[in-house]
Amino acid sequence: MGVHFNNLLAGFSQSEFKRWAEWLLHIEFAPNSSLFHDGQFCIILDTGKANLQFTFTESEFNVFRDGIAEALLQMRVRELMAGE
Repeated sequence: MGVHFNNLLAGFSQSEFKRWAEWLLHIEFAPNSSLFHDGQFCIILDTGKANLQFTFTESEFNVFRDGIAEALLQMRVRELMAGE
C-alpha cells in the first residue's frame, strides 16, 4: 500500500497502514505543531519507517488526514464486501 503526498511516497503493508492510519486520525495539529524557520507552524509525523517523516502545514495536514480517513474507510468496505 502506498501513501503519496506531494513528492513523497511511503510504502506500508495493509496491517501497517491500518495501524498508522488509526494513530494519525487521533492526532491534532495545534498541540503537536512547531514554528518552523519560515514562520509557519508545521507538524512532523512519523511514518514508522526509519528516518522518514512527513511535514505538513495545518491546511496540508487536514487534506492529508481526510485522504487517509477516506482510504481507511474504503479498505474497510472492501473487507466487508470480501467477507473478511
